[in-house]
Amino acid sequence: KGQGKMAGVDRSQTIDLTSKSFPEDDLAKVNMDPISRYTQHGFFPWRLLIHILLVIATSAQIMIVVNNTIGHSRGDLRYIHHWFIEDPKNDFTTVDYTRTKSIFELSDLRDYVNASVTNYYGIEENSLETFLLPRDPITQRPMPVELKLYRTEDQENLTKTYHLTATNYSIFDERNLNNTQLRKEITKCREMNLIYHLTSYIPDGKAYAASKCYQWTAKQVLTFDHKSHLSAQLLLDQKLCDNVYNQGLSRHLWIHVIVLLLSSASIIAFGVYFYRVYYIYSLYQKKMGIVEDEVATVDGLYT
Repeated sequence: KGQGKMAGVDRSQTIDLTSKSFPEDDLAKVNMDPISRYTQHGFFPWRLLIHILLVIATSAQIMIVVNNTIGHSRGDLRYIHHWFIEDPKNDFTTVDYTRTKSIFELSDLRDYVNASVTNYYGIEENSLETFLLPRDPITQRPMPVELKLYRTEDQENLTKTYHLTATNYSIFDERNLNNTQLRKEITKCREMNLIYHLTSYIPDGKAYAASKCYQWTAKQVLTFDHKSHLSAQLLLDQKLCDNVYNQGLSRHLWIHVIVLLLSSASIIAFGVYFYRVYYIYSLYQKKMGIVEDEVATVDGLYT
């Protein structure tokens, strides 16, 4: 009693905590990094390899998409700025081109709008890029440019809409309004919007998605924030055409398939890993419960 032995058996040998059945070795392997598990236990780091390949494939996917689209899209961007917000101080060959224009005289406003509308209706014939204008399905004539006038709050009919055609520039046409009438019309406004719609076709080999063209919406926003002049800004919205020259992702299908397969393999590998960890820890808790019971029993026998 109290001597640490029973029937000639040493207490330390009653429970073998280092036996293979005890999951401490598995716990150590789970907590190791992939390289240590490979060097010490010979487990090949499949998950690490899958993740490295997935990073490479995803990076390649991004590079392919960007390289095949950003150059064409940026070229369209410069081209539209050249046509719709002319700035003699900037040739729009750099990324940080000016996006605003100040207009101080009524004649400059009329010339600016007329030049923009003229450029719009002539862009199919005059541009080096392949641009098409939306057309009326019946007459096949280009759809008119939309002009929206947003009046000040103390005016009636807060929003007024006009349409500028290739032959009639509405309120900016001197045949319709002279300078006095035009000044009276625009001084009632806090903002004017001229909206243009364009379609540009992506060259063969550059389309990466389910379309072969971009639809551009160019909006000239003229605001009266300053009493001395108008501020003109060009806002652009771009989207892929819907149901036009459907490519079905076939041009770069291989990289999308590789990324999908590696992503699926990564998810499966993580699922197997989490299940294995859960199983080992469950077994560990169960074994620890048995050990505690055995230790309590042995302690009872030696007391």
